[in-house]
Amino acid sequence: MRKSGVRAPSAPPRPFPQRLPIGAGVAPVGRTSGAEERSLPVSQRIELHQTVRASAASLWAACSTARGMANWQADEVLGEVRVGHEVELHWPTLGVAQPVRVVAMDPGRQIGFEAAGTRLELTVHAGRVHLVHEGLSTPDEAAGTAASWRVSLALLAHYLERHEGSQRQVHWFVRETRTTAEAAHVFFTAPAALGAWLTTAGGIGDTATPVRLKLTWGASLTGQVLCCAAPRDVAVSWREEGESALVLRTLPSPRRSDARLLAAAWSCWGHSASRATTQRLAQALQRLGRLLDASPSA
Repeated sequence: MRKSGVRAPSAPPRPFPQRLPIGAGVAPVGRTSGAEERSLPVSQRIELHQTVRASAASLWAACSTARGMANWQADEVLGEVRVGHEVELHWPTLGVAQPVRVVAMDPGRQIGFEAAGTRLELTVHAGRVHLVHEGLSTPDEAAGTAASWRVSLALLAHYLERHEGSQRQVHWFVRETRTTAEAAHVFFTAPAALGAWLTTAGGIGDTATPVRLKLTWGASLTGQVLCCAAPRDVAVSWREEGESALVLRTLPSPRRSDARLLAAAWSCWGHSASRATTQRLAQALQRLGRLLDASPSA
């Protein structure tokens, strides 16, 4: 794995976890997002479905083509999505790539992938997508993978409902810090905690609720909570920035057992991200890291 200019190298939210600390979860899986879940048991299987205001044809294109997958899952997807072929999922800013093999396809309806000893199945219907992910080795791995899938499926819905046909650009901000997933989640959501690093007013609530934030540099962020996967990841839409999406999350540090990686990913479809806003977000994440370093419990 090559290194990049990101402060702490790590794995991004991905469908197939590696057998490494990165990507592992820290919380029991619960019904915390628009992706409803059934799991038997959490250490072996994840089952989710996501409501999407889109046709079956649109959902199929988003789940079964490289261009479609790059609009909601990996930052870049390379290769031909055909049975027996290998597709590479890339997160260039983070210096991470992961091969996955296409193992099954029922055109227009269902596609299956395998990687890292796990199997993923996506089934599309008009208005919803159903996901089954099997072969996860531990409850922590399953919980972390489930949280990542909740965010990814929320981004899939946002892409098709707001930006279908546009192409996504993703900007990542990453910092290692001494904290827990639970503590970081408080700083991602609670009004007082957000006010210590990102906002002057507002908080982030449950999935599908409105969000109204006043940012420290004077800008506004209004939209909807796309996903709140407590106590881990959150994703919100950002109306003032072209209905973009901002994801806040943590991952285990690959270098220190007492640390986690704070990560923010800002997805923009069909337009370039503001350079000034990108710089402000990077500075804000550094403030949060310094704050958590000084007081790792929220």
